[in-house]
Amino acid sequence: MIGLAVLLTTAVVSAEEVPAITAPAPDYDAEVPALIAGVVFEDTNADGLRGAEERGVPGVSVSDGFTVVATNEAGRFELTPSSDAVFVALTRPPGYDVQGSWYAPLAEEVNFALVPTDRDQGAFTFVHVSDNHLSDLAASREGLTRFVDEVNSLSPAPALVFNTGDLVNCSKQLTTPVEDAQRYFDTYAEIMGKLRVPWYNVAGDHSDVGYRMEQFPRTDFRCGKAMYWEHFGPHYFSFEYGNLHIVSIDAVYKGGDDKEYNEKRWGRATMLPEHLDWLRQDLERRSPGTIVLTGSENPLNDFIPGFEQMAVSLQLVGDTHVVSFQDGPVPSRTGGALSGTWWKGACADLSPQGYMIYRADGDQLDHFYKGLGRQIEIDHPRFGARVSGEVAVQAHLAQGDLAGPLQFRLGHGDWRPMQRRDDAFYRENYEGAFDSTALPDGIVQLTVRAADGAEERTIPLVIDNSGADLAAPADATLVIEPAGLIGLNTRPRGQFAVLFNGSAVATVGEQGRCEIAIPAERLQRVNSLRFEAAEEGDAMTMMEPHLIVGDEVLSDPRQAAIREVRLNHWTADIVERAGTVVGPGRETSFGVRQDEFCFVIPR
Repeated sequence: MIGLAVLLTTAVVSAEEVPAITAPAPDYDAEVPALIAGVVFEDTNADGLRGAEERGVPGVSVSDGFTVVATNEAGRFELTPSSDAVFVALTRPPGYDVQGSWYAPLAEEVNFALVPTDRDQGAFTFVHVSDNHLSDLAASREGLTRFVDEVNSLSPAPALVFNTGDLVNCSKQLTTPVEDAQRYFDTYAEIMGKLRVPWYNVAGDHSDVGYRMEQFPRTDFRCGKAMYWEHFGPHYFSFEYGNLHIVSIDAVYKGGDDKEYNEKRWGRATMLPEHLDWLRQDLERRSPGTIVLTGSENPLNDFIPGFEQMAVSLQLVGDTHVVSFQDGPVPSRTGGALSGTWWKGACADLSPQGYMIYRADGDQLDHFYKGLGRQIEIDHPRFGARVSGEVAVQAHLAQGDLAGPLQFRLGHGDWRPMQRRDDAFYRENYEGAFDSTALPDGIVQLTVRAADGAEERTIPLVIDNSGADLAAPADATLVIEPAGLIGLNTRPRGQFAVLFNGSAVATVGEQGRCEIAIPAERLQRVNSLRFEAAEEGDAMTMMEPHLIVGDEVLSDPRQAAIREVRLNHWTADIVERAGTVVGPGRETSFGVRQDEFCFVIPR
């Protein structure tokens, strides 16, 4: 078993040199001490022991997950632990690495050793990964191993890796056999233990296990957490790097009575008052001027009272297996999924299996999404976009073995060179352009490749040159209906105008299925569908819209591709009731955002 203690020092070593240090284990049978005291000290000789000349470090936060205290001028602290506490933990301060572990089982005396670092923390990169769902599936082990290899090969090395949940693929109902869950956790820890940078975890609901239930039954809010604790320590903690203060929050509880479990009300996203108090204390004691990022399985806006006043700048989240940004007073960014569709294909929004890389520089936080095992990505236009006129093509080549420049072509046409633009961290940016009027209306494949042809990416585009008329034999029918998955649909506050080829043809809102007649004279080779909200900021979720022309049932090309990805994992019944988010609503695997749809009538 390899725990985080291995990883919170940042000396660069080869994967083979990573020591197999066992994670500090909780002592469930020990009596909770009345008082915990200790010192946080600067370990100048890196031996883990405090020498007479080694000074204490003031102002460092220490916590039991319920109460946060700060070390005094001599580096000493005293903490009265909660009777429900399991660990005492250190908030890693900027300018230091932790020597040994950043957490320990409860004891009357607990000391923590810090080692000063000379690395520049003014500008640095870090990796946000999520939803790797490690199991016995070979693809999950191979994918996680590839991720570790890719991160280890980045130059310069990132400062840290932060995984926001679903580390392993255990049942949310706590039905995974304990021996299977133990194997998943051990394998995840072993593979991630080969990272050459610090790494931190959010638990996630698929990381809860029906283990030690006699000590933590369903009536205990700690139910399901013990196996995570034994591998990775506290599930509420914080750490700092440079000017970032990052908080891990596991706001999913399996506690509750048998009636709640039988009604499948397990996995409640909430935050107990005790943990909310901890969060407020943690943020109050952070280093002055630090920018706060939270890591959680889901955005915290809806179930933390006063969250908008807590000085959080950005939420890093996972769970939904899409790459998405949700704006608002406390914005959140979903970082895709390393597993894509549970190791069966791309993410549900057609993003590849992958992870987010951030660059922090002062108060600026830039990012890009890195496809696992991929160097080339098309950044613009998006999959299935309707384009016309002069069309810009933008792509990037991520750091790796392939060399630029990049090229693109349309259909089976000639390869065209792309010009290298300003580079960004870990990637080269390229741009090209084409004139759509040289192509007929309809769907064309855009392909971008490296000059040596070793890797390429292809997406469909819809060419629409001023709406060519179509001699349609009969009227068509536009079918719109609400999403059918209960609890996963966004109901609009008001009405939306339905714009077909730019003209209003109907209004929709909370009503059920709508069949809208489209006169034959309004049909074009390429037909567009948009929705205009009567209330600014309104959103709704609908099932995939269709245009029925004669015997043909036409889909938007992006929606059709999303349907195929969903079928990799879910049954057809679920997929047919999944939805599309129109407007600024939150995206999920069952509701991917799209504001314009295209229907191409075959020639």
